[in-house]
Amino acid sequence: MKQIIWGGIAIINDQFLTHWGVYIEGKLIIDVDTFENLKKRYPKTEIIGGENLLLIPGLVNSHDHGRVISPVGFNIDDTWLELWLLQLEKLPNIDPDLAASIEGITLLKSGVTTVSHSHNPRNWDNLYQEASDTIKGYQNAGIRVAFHPPIVDQNLLDYTNKDQVLSSLSPSLLQQFKKYQNTPSISNQDYFAICSQLFNHLADIIMSID
Repeated sequence: MKQIIWGGIAIINDQFLTHWGVYIEGKLIIDVDTFENLKKRYPKTEIIGGENLLLIPGLVNSHDHGRVISPVGFNIDDTWLELWLLQLEKLPNIDPDLAASIEGITLLKSGVTTVSHSHNPRNWDNLYQEASDTIKGYQNAGIRVAFHPPIVDQNLLDYTNKDQVLSSLSPSLLQQFKKYQNTPSISNQDYFAICSQLFNHLADIIMSID
């Protein structure tokens, strides 16, 4: 596939230029020049763009969780991080591959071509598969992803003296608090093993891409 994509205004190397574009072959940008020069240099090439359009580099979403649906719709308002994380149990359990695919397509439609994904596991015992499926979903959508495997190695709700916190709670709150007191079953050693597995798996995929 060969295309010339241009805009009435283009941002090229941090400069605002008029009537500039890029010449693309497949997945690669081969040439950057004025629209007129590109048309002369690459005749009979499909042209996409217009005088009223802005041509810019792909945007970067620097923090995302790939949930597809907003937590606000499930009465999960932004609050302190620790309390907000606990409420994520209300969200429906969507297949990670499907969720990342839809999220990736949605981001691409907004001009985002790279996403930084901070993963919130639905099942810590299945972290590797969730991570692998999520990355696969973004790959299927055609968007770059920086994937952050999570690790939790301290109490989820208190950062001070645990006994002091427990003694200050009413019986009803104490019961709820204990439910979330334990950290995930994954150890630090298991976590880094999963990271290594993901790295090696993705390295094999990258090496297979032309």
